[in-house]
Amino acid sequence: YAGVRSEKDGSKLRSGAPSAAGDRIEPVILDVTNSSHIRAVIHKVAAADQPLVAVVNNAGLSPKKPLETSPLSDVRWSFDVMYFGVLDLIQQAIPLLRQSRGRIIVVGSVSGIVTLPMGGTYSSIKYATEAMSDALRLELGPARISVSMVNPAYVNTAITGRALEQMHQDEIDTKFYSALFEKVQRKARDRVWASPCCAETDDAIAHAVHDPYPMTRYYPAVVAPSVPAIAAVPVIKLLSIHPEIH
Repeated sequence: YAGVRSEKDGSKLRSGAPSAAGDRIEPVILDVTNSSHIRAVIHKVAAADQPLVAVVNNAGLSPKKPLETSPLSDVRWSFDVMYFGVLDLIQQAIPLLRQSRGRIIVVGSVSGIVTLPMGGTYSSIKYATEAMSDALRLELGPARISVSMVNPAYVNTAITGRALEQMHQDEIDTKFYSALFEKVQRKARDRVWASPCCAETDDAIAHAVHDPYPMTRYYPAVVAPSVPAIAAVPVIKLLSIHPEIH
């Protein structure tokens, strides 16, 4: 089952998948901010009378704006999608996962470890998601349910490209943050375009789902050209070095 926002998205997903996989994918309408959508999907999975092997939480946004000028309505919406929606889906799936001793995979980000300018909202959510995953791992361990975080760095995907193009400056942004907007946009664009697509992240998710010994955390992709996240992130976290925007 693959959660999609519309029938059109479901058709696109099936047509873009390899032929063998496309036949097995069943798109389901799922807005993670809508608890009734989640409930309907869980009921559908339960009715199939097959074990629920894993839940992969991958819904996301990429807000980029100074916290001073971030509308609270936008911040709340981002939390609804990337934190409360994730927790709602996990809570409703746990009864089935208990039966199968299944797995929970949460797609986070290195932004849950390192915060950059104009990434305050995104990093706040990803830090919270890190804590949520750690708590779930401790609480669900006795039930033999594993919890893995997949924390990509820069990945060249459509969502990152759109986020950079849609960076919006209001009057206060223009007055106080114009130079920062330009620097963040330039640096991020250079790093995204120089980064691989999502294959490494896909492989990490597949490992977390299928391997007999899933890892608690994965760091696919790169933080800079030729610098893999798995090598850089532990050092950054240990030394509390926050990359600056120059």
